[in-house]
Amino acid sequence: MEHALVADARGARVPMQTDMGLAVPVPYPPAPIVIEAHPRHFVLSRVESAPFFFASPLTFEPRFAERGSVLAESSERESWLLRGDPVDVAPRSPHDWQPGPEPGPFALTVALEGRLPSAFGDEAAGERPARVLVSGSGQDTYLPDPGPGGEPTGALSVATRAVEWLVEDDALLALAPGGA
Repeated sequence: MEHALVADARGARVPMQTDMGLAVPVPYPPAPIVIEAHPRHFVLSRVESAPFFFASPLTFEPRFAERGSVLAESSERESWLLRGDPVDVAPRSPHDWQPGPEPGPFALTVALEGRLPSAFGDEAAGERPARVLVSGSGQDTYLPDPGPGGEPTGALSVATRAVEWLVEDDALLALAPGGA
């Protein structure tokens, strides 16, 4: 995970206070909306779009690359990295966001599956395959309420499906809304 935030012109909209005191929704690049995610992976299948607020870009270490897959990433031509200490994420006019020199896409969520090395050394490596999900986003703070009928939408759907996948119970996955 890098010390940066992913910005995307396809960001969510947030309210910005105008000079007249009105709140007007404006595009908010620090909240990339993933539209085309990894459709074959359980966590993001059947999720049409999801915001990833304040996401840091993720990369695989070479030793994990063959067991991992990128589940969600920013747009290819319209995303960039925000750097600084601190990074200014205040809502502002769309014309005030300046794309940086590092164009996307950037990985926002990755999954690892299989036999993974242990943090305690090779001799402690697990016998069973493991599942690990890493998100560069703090989106759990911004999860929206469920949609009509109580069905999870967007980020809430991603979080729910992630927990179901991490449980590693394929029978339970088959019972989950939408199936595996």
